[in-house]
Amino acid sequence: MKISKTTAYWIKDNQYYNIDPGSHIEYIIKNPKLFNLTKNDIEYYFRLYNESLGVEGKAREAILYRLFKNHWIRMRTRGYKITFETSIFKNNSEIISDFLEYLIDNHIVYESDVVKFIIGGKVWKEKVEQIIRLYDYKSRKELIK
Repeated sequence: MKISKTTAYWIKDNQYYNIDPGSHIEYIIKNPKLFNLTKNDIEYYFRLYNESLGVEGKAREAILYRLFKNHWIRMRTRGYKITFETSIFKNNSEIISDFLEYLIDNHIVYESDVVKFIIGGKVWKEKVEQIIRLYDYKSRKELIK
């Protein structure tokens, strides 16, 4: 496993937004239009939960939930851990598979690395190679039909 530093991305529709340095919520606050939000939308959540802007608490969770429902994917590597978080895997499986191939091509991860998925609050782990194979198998099956 090559991962030795923290890497973080927002992913949507095969567009990869590297947020380093910084946190996912900081990136949202700095780029609300990218996420189809306004500054007022973001401030509303922090007021609702009586939290300071940018704090990683309940307001952040509510904003992330909203983004996940709109098919955004949060990705973070920390040390030797790779984590993807979203609300639905089925609609995002191709994007995740393509992104994993991008990470392999850029020597950020290897096929033997294990990825943790948090999908709609449920957690499971899988090897990178299995995720890529699963999607490639489904793609080939669709081409045959």
